[in-house]
Amino acid sequence: MSQSTSESRQFAARSEEKAGGSEIRLDLGRDKQNLVGVWEKVRLVLWFITLAITQLWNDWLARRYRIWAMPTSDLVTRLFFLPVARATPRLVTKGPYEHLSIFDIDPRESTRYEESPHVFELPTKQIINCASNNYAGFSRLEGRAEALIEHTLTRLPFAPGPSALEDAVKAELRQYMGFDACEFMPSGFSSNLLAFRTMRASARAQARPCVFLCDRDCHNSLLTGAITNSKGDAATYKFGHNDITDLDLKLQSIKQQLPNAYVCVVVEGIYSLEGQSAPIPALLALKRVYNFCLFVDEAHSFLSMGHGGRGSFEHWQDLGYNCPLTDCDIMTCMFSKSAGCTGGMVLARGGFASHLDQQGREVYGRGSEQLSTAVLVRLLDILRKPALISWRCAMIHNKGLYAARQLDKAGFRVLSFPGSPVICFSVGSLRQLAKFQRAVHQRGIAVAVAGVPATTLWATRVRMSIFATLTWADLQAALMILINTGVEHRIAGVKRIDPNAEKLPLDESSKDLEASYVSVDEDLMRLVDSLAPDHPQPTHVGSSKEVIHAACTAVKTYGIGPCSARWFYGSFDSYIALEQRLAQMYPSLIRQVGPCRAMVCGDADVTIGSSFASRCGISARRLSTHLVFVSRSGPHFVHESIQPLKMTKHRQLVYYDSAAEISQLLEQHMAQHNRTTATIYLEAVNENGCPLDIIPLLQAISRTPSNRLTDVCLFLDDRNGLNKIGPRRLGYLEHLQSLHGPNVFKDHLGASAAKVDLVLAGSWCNSFGHQGGYVVGASTVVESLTWNSRAYFFSTPPMPLQTVMSNKALAILQRRQILRDQFSVPTWLGIGAVLQALLFLLPYRNLAIVVPAVFYLGFKITRTVLQTVGILRNPYMDDIAPGRSVPIFPDADGVQHDPAQQQVCAMLLGARSNHPMGVFNFPFKGVADRFEGMIRHLDAHPTENGFLGSATYLEAGGRGTCSEIVTIFYFESEKNVHDFAHGPLHNEGMEWYMKLIPQHPYVSVRHEIFSAPKDGWEGVYTNYPPVGLGATTKHYKIDGKSSWRSPLVRGTGKLTYSKGRMGKPFERATEWPEWEKTGMEV
Repeated sequence: MSQSTSESRQFAARSEEKAGGSEIRLDLGRDKQNLVGVWEKVRLVLWFITLAITQLWNDWLARRYRIWAMPTSDLVTRLFFLPVARATPRLVTKGPYEHLSIFDIDPRESTRYEESPHVFELPTKQIINCASNNYAGFSRLEGRAEALIEHTLTRLPFAPGPSALEDAVKAELRQYMGFDACEFMPSGFSSNLLAFRTMRASARAQARPCVFLCDRDCHNSLLTGAITNSKGDAATYKFGHNDITDLDLKLQSIKQQLPNAYVCVVVEGIYSLEGQSAPIPALLALKRVYNFCLFVDEAHSFLSMGHGGRGSFEHWQDLGYNCPLTDCDIMTCMFSKSAGCTGGMVLARGGFASHLDQQGREVYGRGSEQLSTAVLVRLLDILRKPALISWRCAMIHNKGLYAARQLDKAGFRVLSFPGSPVICFSVGSLRQLAKFQRAVHQRGIAVAVAGVPATTLWATRVRMSIFATLTWADLQAALMILINTGVEHRIAGVKRIDPNAEKLPLDESSKDLEASYVSVDEDLMRLVDSLAPDHPQPTHVGSSKEVIHAACTAVKTYGIGPCSARWFYGSFDSYIALEQRLAQMYPSLIRQVGPCRAMVCGDADVTIGSSFASRCGISARRLSTHLVFVSRSGPHFVHESIQPLKMTKHRQLVYYDSAAEISQLLEQHMAQHNRTTATIYLEAVNENGCPLDIIPLLQAISRTPSNRLTDVCLFLDDRNGLNKIGPRRLGYLEHLQSLHGPNVFKDHLGASAAKVDLVLAGSWCNSFGHQGGYVVGASTVVESLTWNSRAYFFSTPPMPLQTVMSNKALAILQRRQILRDQFSVPTWLGIGAVLQALLFLLPYRNLAIVVPAVFYLGFKITRTVLQTVGILRNPYMDDIAPGRSVPIFPDADGVQHDPAQQQVCAMLLGARSNHPMGVFNFPFKGVADRFEGMIRHLDAHPTENGFLGSATYLEAGGRGTCSEIVTIFYFESEKNVHDFAHGPLHNEGMEWYMKLIPQHPYVSVRHEIFSAPKDGWEGVYTNYPPVGLGATTKHYKIDGKSSWRSPLVRGTGKLTYSKGRMGKPFERATEWPEWEKTGMEV
C-alpha cells in the first residue's frame, strides 16, 4: 500500500497546486441567469404545458376524477412539479454503496410504479452511485461490523438503547468533537429544532430579546427552527449567502437598534446544493467584534472534511487558518450522511451546555423517539477507528480535487470549493436538467439534481457526491459520462476533454487498515453481551423473533442508514413494500377516498407535524375561509408545526378542548363566512387508550350545506392506536370498521362524503418500538405530501432495515386469528370434514384428497424431526432465558442487590363469556375494549400508577371452549391498586358493566388481590422466557434521565434457595437437602 499511498500524495499535491494556479477556474458566486436564452424559456413553457396535459390524461385513464376538486396548490404540484421529479425514478434494491442496484423502470410507468404489485419483478441493473451522501463510505459495514450489528439486533432492544450505552457514545463524541454537552435526536431535522430551542432558552435565561441571523441558503430545517422559535421576543432575518459584508451591516444595525439583543448567527459547514463552506475564519473575526452566538450545522461535513473528520473548522485549520472548535458555541452533526446511520446530535459548550441538557430532557419527557441501539453501537464502532476515518477523509479530499478540476476544464460552471465532498454545477433550465438527469441515468450514473423551489427555473443544479471508497476508474468514468452528456445536450460552455491527459493514482485499499480494527468490533460484541442481561428484548410483536430475523437479513442487504433524502437519492424497495401494505390495510379508508397511497418517513413527530401543517398550508379557494382546528391538549409537535403558518382572514386557527365541540365551533364560524373549508386534527386514540367517537362529527358534517362547507380534511393521528386497538390491533380505523362496518364514513356522511378527505398518520415508535412515522390517504393527497411535507422532502427517511421490521410486524398482526378458541376441537374437525368432502367434486378426487394431507403431514413431521436433532432452529427456545433467573427489583439508582426489598401487590382480573357464541356475543366486545383500555393506560403511565407490568393467560381448565381470560396486574403497593380501582377509567368501566348485567347475564367478570409484604415474595424461572413477575419492569433515574430495567438476574448463590430469594436468613444445609445431595450447581 506504500507505493499507492505515495502516488496519491503526489497526486493531491499536484491537484492543490493546480487549484491555486490558472488552470482551474472556479466561480464561487451565485448563479447568473445567463445560461438560458429566450428560445429555451419558450421551450420550457411548452414543455410544462405538455407535462400538464399528459398528467391530466393519465389521471383520466386511472379514473382519478377528484383531482378537479383539489386545491390550487395541490393541483400545481401534481401537474408540474411531480411529473418532473418522478421522470427518472430510482428504486434501489441494496444499500447506498459505490454501485447502485436498481429496478429498470419504464419511463412510461414512472408515475405509477409504487402502486404496481409487479414492480418487484422488474429486471435490475447496476449504476455508479454519485447521488448518495455516503461520503466516507461507512454505509458498507467493514470488518466484522456486519456481524456486530446483527448481534446487537439479536441481543438488545431495537430502541431505545440502554442508557449506559447511550452515555458512553455521548462521552466519546463530546471528547472527539471537544464540546461540553451532547444530545441525540432521531433525525437531522429535529436536531436543528432542538438547537434553536437551546439558543432561545439561553436568551430567555438572560432576559434578552433573541435575533436569529441565518444564511440565505440555509437548509429548510434551520429556517423552520428559527421561525418556529421566533414568537414574542425573538425574530429571524437572513443575510446574503456567505456574504460577510452583508452580515457585518446587519450586525451593526442590530447593535444600534437593539443593543441588548442576543444575536445567533446560523451557517452550514457545507451547503449541500453548492458544495461551498461557510467562511469560518471571517465569521470568527466578526464574532470577536460583536460577541454573537455561532451555530454551525455540520450535516454534510461531519466525517467528510478535515484530517480527522471534524468538519469545516478542521478543514480551515488544515488550510492554515486559526479556527479552533472552541469558538463554536452550538453545532449539529448528522449521522445520516458519512456515518451511514440515521439521526443526529446537538453539541454545546459553556453556558449553552446546561440549556441543551434541559431542553433534551424536556424533549424526551414528551415521548420523542430515541436513537436505535444499532446506530449507537455503529457510532462507537466508527469512532474507535480514527486511522480509518482519517484515511477516508483524505480520499474524499483528493478525489474531490480531481473531480472539480476535470469538470471545470470541460467548461462546467462549478460552484464547489476544491476538495469538497459535494460537487455542484449548473446545466440551465428545469427542462434541460430533467433531460440531463435521464440521459446520465441511462448511461449508468446516478446523480442528485435540484430545481424549483431550491433554485430558480433558469439556474438548476446537478450535485455529484464524492465517495472515499469509489475507485478512481469509476470516478473517471462518471466524470466522462457527465461531460459527454453535457456536450450532447449543448450545455453552455461545455466541451469534451481527453480523459487520459492526466495519470490517475493507483486505488488504495483500506482492507489492511480495516483488518487491524477487527478487535474493535469484537470488543463491542462483548459490550453488547454485558448489557444484554439487564436489557432483554421486549415481548411485543415489534421485537418478535420473526421481526428480528427479518432485521438481521436486511442488514446484509442494506446496511444501516439510507444516507440521503428520497427525492435526491431514490427509494428503497423495502419502503415501497411497506407503503403498499399500508395503502391496502383499511377498507373504510379506500371506500371513502378511493385508491390510497402511503409514505413512510424517518421521524414520527416531524412526519405527523409537517404533514398536518402541509394540509393546513394549502390555499383556500377564492372567497373561502380555511379553518384549521387543533386540540389545545394536542401534542407539542403539532402546535409547533403550524406556528410558521401565517394566519389571515382567509386562514384562521380554531382551538377546541374536546372533539364534541368541533361541530358547534364549525357552525359558529360558518355563520361568519360565506364559504368555508376545514382541516381538523383529531387524536384517534388518546394516551389513555380511549378511541375517538367520530360518528357525531361525521353526522354534523353531513348536515352542513355543501355551498357553505365546501371541503373538509379529517387528519387522524393514530400513533396510539396501531398495535393497541382493533380485532387484529391494526389501529383506529380497524376498530371503527369492527363497530360500524367498512362503509362507516359513507353511511354517516351521506351526500357529503364527496367533500371529505381522510388522512391517517401514525408512529412506528409508539406502535412497535421502531423509528419513524407514516401517512396514509388518497393517492393524490399523499403524492402532494411527498412534495410539500418537510418530513419527506427535506429529511432523511427511515433505516431500510427498520421498514423491513415494521412490515413484518404488520404482516404478523394481519394474520392473527381469534377464532381458534371460540369453537371446540370436534367443531373444527367437523368443518375440516366438510371441506374435505367438497374435494370429491374435483377431478382426480383421490389425489386431491390424499396428496395435500400427506404432504402437509410429512412437512410437519420432517420439520419436527429436524428441530429435534438440532438441524433446524427450535423456535420455542428463541425467547428462553437459559439457566435459573430470579426477580430482584432495582433501587432508585438502578442497582439490583437485595431481593424482595419492596412490597408487591398482584391483582387478578378475569372475564369470560357464557354465551353459546363465546366472545362473538356483541356485549363482550365492550368488556374486551375496556380491559385493553386499562392496560394501555397503565402502560402509558406506569410511574404515576406504581405499575410494574401485566401478564394475560387463557384459562384452559373446566370446560372445552369459551375459556376465561385472566390478566395479572403487578403493582408496587396496595395503595396503587386502590387508587387505580377508584380512578376514572375503572369507575367508567364498572358503571358500564353494572348497566350491562340486567340485559346480558352471560358476561362474567372477577378479580382477586394479593398483597405480599417486603421479604414475603419470590420467584424463580428455569429455562423460561420472561413471564409473570419476570416480564415486569421498574422505573429509575440516573442523572435525571428516566430508564427502565427488568428485574431478572442470574439465580446463583443465596438466590438458589427460596428463603434467600425472599431476603430471609437460612441454613444452606436445611434449605433443600435433596438438592444438596446431588452436588449439582445451578
